[in-house]
Amino acid sequence: MAMAEAVDSVPGADPDRASFTVALQAARDQVIRADHVLPTPANLTTSGISTAVQSALLPPRRARTSARKVKSPTSRYPASPTSEHPLTSQNVTSLTVEIRTQPTSSAGQGRSGQRNQVLQHMRTSPHRSWHARELATALNLTHYDSFCVQLGRWTREGLLKKIANATYKLAPECIPPTDSRTT
Repeated sequence: MAMAEAVDSVPGADPDRASFTVALQAARDQVIRADHVLPTPANLTTSGISTAVQSALLPPRRARTSARKVKSPTSRYPASPTSEHPLTSQNVTSLTVEIRTQPTSSAGQGRSGQRNQVLQHMRTSPHRSWHARELATALNLTHYDSFCVQLGRWTREGLLKKIANATYKLAPECIPPTDSRTT
């Protein structure tokens, strides 16, 4: 109440010019000192808060140079027409649960099957270096980032040797011995 009264007593002053921080500090000082706690009934602008706010009015607001823009109702990012998600909320009327069995192909054998595929593919040319993207493409792997994590894990396990960024070779222990027998 003291802030509004202080600004009202200054002719032509905008209520936005009253500083809440100044009023708060003045109120703290009054509580600590118990000074000017209650204004006199004859003149309401003599309280400590009113005096502090009047002496420290903020500068007038600067004129707005451009019109205030209301939040745009349309998004800058249009919805993809190929998206599976509906553009508006939909009521769920049914739910279908499909239970799938474990695939029998070697591609679906999990991490150990993937490791065996990678090692088998790298053994086709055991002494050459392989880039991670080249291996992922050759084995039809779609999750490249998680595949790179797996390559790093297999390197720590000693199956592969990292020779450059995303480039690997078979560890010497994993290279099959060459058969020196002649038939």
